[in-house]
Amino acid sequence: MYKNLTREEKLAIIGVFKYVVNANGKVNEEEIDAMHQFIQDKNFNDFNELINEFETNCSTIEDFYELIETVRPENRDLLVEEAFELAISDGYPTPEELEVFDIMAEVWDVDKQTLLDQIAGKG
Repeated sequence: MYKNLTREEKLAIIGVFKYVVNANGKVNEEEIDAMHQFIQDKNFNDFNELINEFETNCSTIEDFYELIETVRPENRDLLVEEAFELAISDGYPTPEELEVFDIMAEVWDVDKQTLLDQIAGKG
């Protein structure tokens, strides 16, 4: 599924990862391990190149919203699932980490609970 993502969608994943990892002001080992596992599992070979592009071109929350908007409906579940996996990697997600779901729900014009229910339904 990862290979079907557009460049912008890959940047959106990076943005979501960065948002979740930095949300509570602390980066911990579990979050880093979860990111590395995702990179390895999905053969995200262009991660370093794309993170540099993200850092250069996505400097405002508006830029982040625009990236989230580029995610096609068929790939939204992947983004939501990966964000949730990262948020729970160190135990329970913090309210700050969960804010990324508010952003996705707002941009995609869906209810936040609907996004979270999609994850629960796949469990």
